[in-house]
Amino acid sequence: MTETAALTDRKVAAALDTYYGSMSKLDMAGVASGFAQDGITEDPKGSPIQRGRAAIEAYFTGLGAALETFSIAPVNTYVSGDGVAVRWAASWKGRNGRAGQFEGIDTFVIGPDGLITESAGYWDTSVLAEMSAG
Repeated sequence: MTETAALTDRKVAAALDTYYGSMSKLDMAGVASGFAQDGITEDPKGSPIQRGRAAIEAYFTGLGAALETFSIAPVNTYVSGDGVAVRWAASWKGRNGRAGQFEGIDTFVIGPDGLITESAGYWDTSVLAEMSAG
């Protein structure tokens, strides 16, 4: 392995640690800080694209508003060039007392500075209704 590959591995690991670590703390400002200033996310795929850190933070803050706790962690990570695909598993407890688990896949493009420039999520959004049910 060359030094360049090792640096890339560290940048990928740091980007994913920021994203999933912050998400697990419900720290959506932390999630947004892992994106480039003009980064974009489409989470889940097919939803409106959020562009820029402020929009990304606001979007994820809205998604997390119904949660008391949330834990998400990579299960498998696949890197190719500047692209990364991650299969993850998550568990949650809502402010409504309900709890559950679900899985999905995220894709990322990570820039040379180690910041996420693009992301897309693939997961079953029916879990949102359970999280926010009264």
